[in-house]
Amino acid sequence: MEVVEQELNLTLQQKQQLWEDLYINALPENRQYRYNFLYDNCATRPRDMVENIIGKPIIYPLSKPNQTFRDLIHECVNEFAWMEFGIDLVLGSGADKYITEREKMFLPHYLMNAFEDAKVHRSDTINSPLLSSSVKVLQSENEDFKRNELGILKPLPVAFALLFITLLISFLQLRFHHDRTARIYDTMLFSMAGIGGLIVTFLVFFSEHPITNPNWNLAWLHIGHLLIAVLFWVKSMKKVVYYYHFINFAVLSLFLLSWWFLPQQLPLAIIPFAMSLWVRSGSSFYIKRNDYLKNRQYKTAKYMQAGWRR
Repeated sequence: MEVVEQELNLTLQQKQQLWEDLYINALPENRQYRYNFLYDNCATRPRDMVENIIGKPIIYPLSKPNQTFRDLIHECVNEFAWMEFGIDLVLGSGADKYITEREKMFLPHYLMNAFEDAKVHRSDTINSPLLSSSVKVLQSENEDFKRNELGILKPLPVAFALLFITLLISFLQLRFHHDRTARIYDTMLFSMAGIGGLIVTFLVFFSEHPITNPNWNLAWLHIGHLLIAVLFWVKSMKKVVYYYHFINFAVLSLFLLSWWFLPQQLPLAIIPFAMSLWVRSGSSFYIKRNDYLKNRQYKTAKYMQAGWRR
């Protein structure tokens, strides 16, 4: 953490104009605006004001090439594993396109670095610095402080633990017919996925925030899981649940097989999370299918037996 004071290289007229613009921006009717965390936020607005005041092209220094919005956001939250994972769930494929130097300035740190070495293009032969001075006024004393990263409670270990429990539940159901235990587990598993899917679905179809649509996480995380979790306990809906598991198993199979070809950067923890749903839908479909075939064979045998008696 640090505070850096950057003094703009402005004329008296430009300083007066900037003060007036800031005053107008602070008026009650202008204080509120629709916040856009990428294109219209507390970092981009000052930059736009400065560019408008300068009135001439500003040449910004080049930073690391081939960066995306997701890359820059990861830089800010890489010490918070679950926050990073949650952000990756709600950001769509638009977050993975390469961005320009100017687009990087949605982050205050990148704006500060860009201003540090920026040049104002005065003429074909004259470029003047954007800043007249830059002074570090506050430096954190805990520069080497590292936050607790939760160890094994990070998303990937938790995801594999959930997959192990899912495989165990499926084995108990297939081998020892623990159907009620499996149904309770499925209710919890699909409900959690449905709650997460509710957030993703809202951001994809109803939110005005950028780069949340399209989002390939909808393949495994959607509101349908929340609805089907209720139908697990409705006897008259057994056929609906059967077809749902078949469709979900097919969709997740395609999703997992296409993992490396998807036009979106997804965290590896999604694989075991999605596989838990894949295993439960596959197991449930397999069991229901076998029960249907056995019941059909039983009815056929019984019908044939009745025919022989006649």
